[in-house]
Amino acid sequence: MRRQPPLIGISCSHPNDYSSVRMTYTESVIQAGGTPVLIPITTDSLVLTDIINRLDGIILIGGADIHPSYYNEEPIEQLGEVDSLRDVYDISLIRLAAHRNLPMLGICRGEQLINVAFGGTLYQDIPAQHPDTTIWHHQKEPSSVPTHIVNLLPGSIIAQLTGQTKLFTNTHHHQAVKQVAPGFQITAWATDSIPEAIESTDGRPIWGVQFHPEALTIAGDTVAARFFHFLVNKATEFQKSK
Repeated sequence: MRRQPPLIGISCSHPNDYSSVRMTYTESVIQAGGTPVLIPITTDSLVLTDIINRLDGIILIGGADIHPSYYNEEPIEQLGEVDSLRDVYDISLIRLAAHRNLPMLGICRGEQLINVAFGGTLYQDIPAQHPDTTIWHHQKEPSSVPTHIVNLLPGSIIAQLTGQTKLFTNTHHHQAVKQVAPGFQITAWATDSIPEAIESTDGRPIWGVQFHPEALTIAGDTVAARFFHFLVNKATEFQKSK
């Protein structure tokens, strides 16, 4: 009997009161052999728990800034627009998924939130708080266009799944991981030392990247597509054990 494709939950944003997600995320999951499931934005813990219980993996997508109160800091002047509803919703998803050991991939804001949820901190604004930066991390080019080099930690998950020591990728952010959370390590850096990926160090299937592999995947980048194949493979293992 053929096993059903794993269900990959994808967090949503909410422009104009919609729970929505870019098709680049859903198509990347489909191309990797998974079935994408959009998780509507709600703070109802019973509903989110019921959804998480049905999933085999989860992706946390990009979006607005995270309020610094979540890592015990006051906002600075350069902080961008925050999304308090998504802060509560996304952190709830992370905690529920982590409690079930659900394979989890955070992208951009999603990576930052994973770090914050487990006790890490962020640069609220890279130009203001990391003045030595040599890279404009919010590129003007479309996300499908790679614009900077990321160095990978040898032996890390990201190095193993890409088979490379460097990635040429995109960049669309002004916040970033500062102090990495306990139980995690930084596994990729931009050439100006800004963290670009994190992963769990205690065996939990949790990873995060600051860049946007979904945009590159849909543009035909086969290396970026490996992030989604990796997640779907881990979700398939989770499905079998479940």
